[in-house]
Amino acid sequence: MIYILGGNSKFAKDIYIKDAIKLCRNQCDRKIDYSYETLKRILSKAKIVINTVGKVYGSKKELEESNVKVIERIVDSLKNNTKLIHISSISVYGKYHTKPIDENTPLNPDTYYAITKAKGEEIIKEKHKNSLIIRLGTLFGTQFPKFKYILKMLKLGIIFIYGNGENHIPFTYSPYAGRFISKILNKKGILNLTSPGYKQIEIVNKLKMLINPHAIEIKLSKNQLKLIGKIVHSHLFEEETIESLTSNRQFNTQKAIKWGFKHDITKAINDFVKASLKI
Repeated sequence: MIYILGGNSKFAKDIYIKDAIKLCRNQCDRKIDYSYETLKRILSKAKIVINTVGKVYGSKKELEESNVKVIERIVDSLKNNTKLIHISSISVYGKYHTKPIDENTPLNPDTYYAITKAKGEEIIKEKHKNSLIIRLGTLFGTQFPKFKYILKMLKLGIIFIYGNGENHIPFTYSPYAGRFISKILNKKGILNLTSPGYKQIEIVNKLKMLINPHAIEIKLSKNQLKLIGKIVHSHLFEEETIESLTSNRQFNTQKAIKWGFKHDITKAINDFVKASLKI
């Protein structure tokens, strides 16, 4: 039996595994409240558990509950022979690196979100050896509101650039990553499931060519973005979004490539735009 926890999460929507049962608080194959008692009862016969539960935005208390305490309850409810695939984030490395990051790069979480994701990983490393921790890159896809908003603004003739645009961002197309999960169910350890990273301005130019070549580019400093965030309530200007899109990170993706992951950014952007136009 394969269970996907957080079955209505944005990333879980891109995971396709035959006969897998998606569990979440609502709008899933089966409802679950994430209490220890419920988890232990439902997961007692699980062969594989894929955990996508997590929270990016929210109060410190909410982040701690979703990214740490729920993880501990999940781990405590599993049998030793149950495989746990835990979806984490490259945020645990921090936002600024001068050298390409790989799976052996020391963790340096620098936001509260990243700190809680690192804590969740540590619980798994200590308590459940039969596991695979997947650190996802900066995901984009039709289910992510901030990227749909970017397309909407582009159609209107405007696109925001976070900082000067020369920074590298590991944009990773969610459907590619989601489909890849089914191919690595037997793997263990840690994997950075991400693209190598691309200059923000290069991504902007690719989007403009597809949607509106004449769109005006508006460059905003981190301070300006944070100021807007205090006035405008949008995921585009949330702290974690600002930190992510002004970061500078490149990745050595040889391990993911060796395991079979392919990520053509031009094709990914084309697929994303086409999928968005269908919605």
